[in-house]
Amino acid sequence: MDNATIVPVLTHQSDSISRLLEKVHERIKLSFTTQVKGEDLVVEVMLGETDLHNIAVHIASDKLVLAADIDKSGIQVCQVIHLPVEIAADGVDAEQCGTMVRIIAALARPEDEPADWRDIKV
Repeated sequence: MDNATIVPVLTHQSDSISRLLEKVHERIKLSFTTQVKGEDLVVEVMLGETDLHNIAVHIASDKLVLAADIDKSGIQVCQVIHLPVEIAADGVDAEQCGTMVRIIAALARPEDEPADWRDIKV
């Protein structure tokens, strides 16, 4: 997972940050896959546990941020996924099915580039 960053957010001061990081890394290890299918980038993220609630996906042209609600211990976890291609922020759909989050994003394409540019760059 070289292209992902897990960011813990401490919501109260009950633990030291090193213990918090250790617990978070053990608790949530999100594995994901990315693949280009036609005009879309498909990202599938497997959630380590089912008690992560209200997963939100935030979008930038070259990355996705997944964040969950604060859990019982006061930890909120988010993961940054750096994308291999740029996406169009207005063409993104995300859904959660059990322990998997599937994100489908339209690939960004400047108007002056040929339609087959993706075959060359991806």
